[in-house]
Amino acid sequence: MIDNQIKIDCFSVFGLKRSYFFDAEALNTSYINQQSESHPDRFYNADDKSKAESLKKTAELNHAYSVLKSDEMRARHLLELEGIYISGEAEILQAPEILEEAFELREKLASADSVEEIRALKNNSVEDMKIYAEGFNRNYQNKEFEEASFMYKKMVYKKKLIKEINLKYRELEE
Repeated sequence: MIDNQIKIDCFSVFGLKRSYFFDAEALNTSYINQQSESHPDRFYNADDKSKAESLKKTAELNHAYSVLKSDEMRARHLLELEGIYISGEAEILQAPEILEEAFELREKLASADSVEEIRALKNNSVEDMKIYAEGFNRNYQNKEFEEASFMYKKMVYKKKLIKEINLKYRELEE
């Protein structure tokens, strides 16, 4: 779904270039510096307007920081900055390739009866996630946003499947 809404650019809040892969240390440093400057405790004796601005700035910083720290939220944010909005799981499941891959993995997961099989499924899925992340970043940097959107959908669904794998792993360990 394409939309013309523009939200706050979480990357610009911290002076970072828009990219899926970014300098996490620069993010942390900028976050800490800005938090120390705008934290509401520093404005305890200030006027109401300054207090409100401090609270707003702190909320903005916290939101932007949490978005950028999460791989999934960061990728989604990058797409949204380009006007591409993913409405939810139903939209993700519309992609036949994702549906087919999920079905195959779930079949393997259902038939797995050893910790080793589950571990192999998880390792393969983690490797797939790395490939999808690299594909997302490459497509995004090349301004191929629809392709980046497809990689994002694969990342989201694979993450969900990894959670299911982890549950099965814990069941087998008990």
